[in-house]
Amino acid sequence: MKLLRIAVALMIALAFLLIAFSLLDYSQNREDEHESSYDVEKDELQEVRNDSYEAEESSAHESPGSEQVRADAERIYPSKIKSAFVKNYGMVPPWERTDSLLSENLQIKERLGANTYHVFVCYTYSENSFDPCGPLHTNDYSSLREEIRTAKEHGMRIDLWSSWGVNEGVKLKSRNDLDRFFDMYEQVLINDAKFAEEENVEYFSLNEPDHLINSQEFSVSENERVEIINSYKNSALQKIRKVYNGKVYYQIGDATEWDFTVLDVSGLDFFGVLINGGCDYEAFRGRVDEVFSRAERLSEKYNISWAISELIVSKQYEDYDACDLHGKRTKYYEYVFNKSINSSRLIGIMIDTWNVDEPGFETSVKDTASEHSIREFFMEWD
Repeated sequence: MKLLRIAVALMIALAFLLIAFSLLDYSQNREDEHESSYDVEKDELQEVRNDSYEAEESSAHESPGSEQVRADAERIYPSKIKSAFVKNYGMVPPWERTDSLLSENLQIKERLGANTYHVFVCYTYSENSFDPCGPLHTNDYSSLREEIRTAKEHGMRIDLWSSWGVNEGVKLKSRNDLDRFFDMYEQVLINDAKFAEEENVEYFSLNEPDHLINSQEFSVSENERVEIINSYKNSALQKIRKVYNGKVYYQIGDATEWDFTVLDVSGLDFFGVLINGGCDYEAFRGRVDEVFSRAERLSEKYNISWAISELIVSKQYEDYDACDLHGKRTKYYEYVFNKSINSSRLIGIMIDTWNVDEPGFETSVKDTASEHSIREFFMEWD
């Protein structure tokens, strides 16, 4: 019996020893796991520090005067640009700067269903210089800045045009004159693009180079015209992209007059075309069909979108066959709208104008039968 008690005691002692060794091994494993986890966390932390250091180094090595623009989260682009030109402070003639005028301009949002507000920065070219138009355009852009900010507060996107005019009696008489004009105009564009970037302007226009070329006293071949436009576009874009992060385009102002499909529109975010009305409605339909066909082909070739950046249907025409279209313009707009529905590449229509009626340029749609038609289309077009 005594031996049995001794054997039982030994077995109990052995069991306790086994439990003790097991607990010791478990504790060691937990310690190893903790060390391993700590090492991983330490390595990950070091990677983050390294990445942060590299980013700081990259930033430190950037030129302090670098004008490269970074992505801007404040710009939000609608699927379709819907707009109508208004009486801007920067237009000619310069409209009186009043709250009532701005309120009238901003009616395009509620009454037309527009989402984009046009701002013109106007210049006149005379004897190798560009001068601001009118007393309201100052070097600090104060009037335009106020107009842009007010429009943005009302939920509008901004389309800024650097618009030129050539003083009466001043003509570009040679290719050298034309090249000098575009060289000087590029600096104007850069200054306006910097301003546009400061105000988070969504769209920036390079104006309509083809129309300028076609309106001069000297003639150029089609190949030369294309070369001039492409060269201007490439040079201007290269400079503007360094200071402006929004979308850039130009307008083909004489889109109904020539085969613009030979242009190189690469680098632009989209291109625009101008479509004008006229006395002969059937001839207008033919022009619209041709412009749509050409724009679709050019858009597909370079895989970029296009817009009707200026749709003009005047209340009356005095050139060629004079006619009065008061109360008769709705069918013109509706023909364009019906074609637009079937285009997947068309991203915008800009009506010229909402409230501008001047001698020889009566184009307003405000308080006309066309206003309802435009609103109905804009509200449904997406």
